[in-house]
Amino acid sequence: MFATSDIATFFLVLSGVSMCFITFLYFLTSHTKHHYQRRALKQYELVLSLIRNIQQHRGLSQGVISGELSLQQKLQDTQREISYLVESLNLSLTGKLADRWESFFDHWSRLRGNAVSVEAEDSFQQHNQMINNLLYLAENICNNSDLGYGRDHSATQLLWRQLLVLSECVGQSRALGASALARGEASYLELIRFQLLSEKIDDRLHSMDGSISIDKMSELEHAIQPVNDALKQFIVDLNGYKHSSQEYFSIATVSLDHVTSVLDEELAKMKQQLRVVPGLAGSRGLKRHAAHA
Repeated sequence: MFATSDIATFFLVLSGVSMCFITFLYFLTSHTKHHYQRRALKQYELVLSLIRNIQQHRGLSQGVISGELSLQQKLQDTQREISYLVESLNLSLTGKLADRWESFFDHWSRLRGNAVSVEAEDSFQQHNQMINNLLYLAENICNNSDLGYGRDHSATQLLWRQLLVLSECVGQSRALGASALARGEASYLELIRFQLLSEKIDDRLHSMDGSISIDKMSELEHAIQPVNDALKQFIVDLNGYKHSSQEYFSIATVSLDHVTSVLDEELAKMKQQLRVVPGLAGSRGLKRHAAHA
């Protein structure tokens, strides 16, 4: 027969072993999840870079189609950068992400050789479709890995939706405005788009109010104002705008770069968060887990 003390010792040891096993499983699950999240973040960054380059390609294509032949070399350089990013993502995106990626890849494969040989409207719409596809792909990457959901809801929305949509509004404004200025005229459809884009930029900025600091919000509004002012001028009198097509393209690029810089800052915060493994912070202080994915 076992003594009472032996039974108590047995259950005490069993309890300790169980706690150690549960703790081990927790850390293993946590590390595995963080590994996939860090990998997803790298994929997300590559997709963002691709979106920016497709936006650049769209604007340059519009300019070349409209007669700005001096932009051809820059267009070729951008196309090479896109090819590099596409190759990198081809090796990375698998599983649930593969179908949407294949849709983009097939479209880009068809367009890249004749982006400036089609009508301006066709080129513009095809670029828009590819960018929309990439925006959904970026969201899928986040959803599949729970990326961003450890943060408060408003920050997640700011990172995944608001800034990306604002970026695309400015990108479309850059492409359409540069094309119209190069031709010296704007179609009725373009005038409607100028109006819609201006309203959408205002709405998007308003929706972000309170999501970021007052100073950062003021800087963002100030950076985008030249594009919004230009859109309003295009609606009234395109030829009354004082800058050339290439000058406007550069001005809009500065605005777009500021939007993406805010997004980059949010990504940096996310990177820092993913370096901290939950459960490793204790009485001995915060330990950091190196981000190797």
